Amino acid sequence: MPDLVFPSTLKEIEDYALNQAGCRTVKLPEGLHTIGAGGMSQMPWLRSLDLPSTLVNIGRQAFSSSYYSLKEIHCRMTTPPDVDASIFSSALSRKTPLYVPKGCKEAYQTAPVWGEFTNIIEE
Repeated sequence: MPDLVFPSTLKEIEDYALNQAGCRTVKLPEGLHTIGAGGMSQMPWLRSLDLPSTLVNIGRQAFSSSYYSLKEIHCRMTTPPDVDASIFSSALSRKTPLYVPKGCKEAYQTAPVWGEFTNIIEE
């Protein structure tokens, strides 16, 4: 399955835009600020997700049913965005490493939803 390549001009992933996309690795470009509701849902082959530092809005169920095979999430945001509890499942937060910028681990640990991850690693 191919990786998705996004243009550097991408600012928003609309609601359900990548629903059921068949890829293993997604690295979203700097400059992206919004992932709509269900924007990346039902991607069962997804292994690695890289969220840019410019991301501020993540819609409800943005990654629903995309967590079965997800092995890592890299969050480049220094401040964890406010998100609805439906974007991830509790099963994901118990098993998947969440990589965050150096010096930001405590912010993620104490943030709603993000703090449910039990394996938060600074990079």
